[in-house]
Amino acid sequence: MGKDMAEYEQLLSNIKKEFRAYFMPGGQLQEEYPLTELPQPSGKVIDTVRRGRTQTALTLILHFALCEEGDRPRLAKMLDEMIEENGGKMTTGFLGTPYLLQVLTENGYPGRAYDLFFQEENPSWLYSVNHGATTMWEHWNSLKEDGSFWSTSMNSFNHYAYGAVGAWMYETVAGIQPADAGFRKLLLAPIPDKRLGFVECSLETVCGTVESGWNYEEDSIRFRFTVPQGMEAEICLPDGQGGHVAGGCYEYCIPNIK
Repeated sequence: MGKDMAEYEQLLSNIKKEFRAYFMPGGQLQEEYPLTELPQPSGKVIDTVRRGRTQTALTLILHFALCEEGDRPRLAKMLDEMIEENGGKMTTGFLGTPYLLQVLTENGYPGRAYDLFFQEENPSWLYSVNHGATTMWEHWNSLKEDGSFWSTSMNSFNHYAYGAVGAWMYETVAGIQPADAGFRKLLLAPIPDKRLGFVECSLETVCGTVESGWNYEEDSIRFRFTVPQGMEAEICLPDGQGGHVAGGCYEYCIPNIK
């Protein structure tokens, strides 16, 4: 927009500095933080303990770059270990789930992200699918194993929040990512997983239809892309193949090294 952002950049830097000083002294997350006074309508004050070391806390810290860059590998490993210790399942809710798979992927754990994607036990996306869902539920277990409701008063069966996994499916599984705000420049960087087998994805943009697909063959992975005219794209494949391209159709075949 041509505006001077210096004031806001300094504000952001100060916020991160204060966040780290209070929540991450020495780069460490605490198990618990000081009691917080919560005034109630009745005038009574309730003290509660804030948990610090959670999957959501780590996800948000990594996604919004609230930590020092040198601490990022350690915190990402901690997040991966917490998921492993929880039986390979997430414990995130509305705030953490939209970024969880993205954070794992960007910080070197795409396999863990796919593990969560394929998880069928509660909490997971496939738990609801396996229980007849055709829309996103408000709660991971809106419908329990015995068929009863989690709640009869606050239990939407058409509630988008957890559907944010769709962004990861487009941006990581299919690899379609905007390189600018108007989708005139594109990054095509799919990360495949043999458990999925193949992907065929398309997205309508201001320049036309972008297509991305891949499939596993005997000892290789075949990628196919369609970039509409008037758009530029950077193709980045797991083995380093790709490069800068203009509108057109492109196909690559790389060895399946896994």
